[in-house]
Amino acid sequence: MAEDGDDRCVAYVVLERDGHLDRLYTHPDHARHGLAGQLLAVAEQYAKPHRIERLFTEASDLARPAFEQAGYKMIARRNIEVGGVAMHNWAMEKRF
Repeated sequence: MAEDGDDRCVAYVVLERDGHLDRLYTHPDHARHGLAGQLLAVAEQYAKPHRIERLFTEASDLARPAFEQAGYKMIARRNIEVGGVAMHNWAMEKRF
């Protein structure tokens, strides 16, 4: 988690035990300042000694560039439907 000077959360990542990055969030006022990349680096630092050999996620169009800059590779575009609305995301992974 990243906090601002007033101890408010401005970015966070959720890493599950199997290496799945369930969420990567940056508050819009703090976007494009490198926080996403820093949080992905922290997730990687945690994963390696815990014998997690692969981090993976389903990235939105907005998040995809941050994952690509951190070295994640696109596996596939995933077409999904949520509440009758067609959407997509990107299955991505990084192996060590």
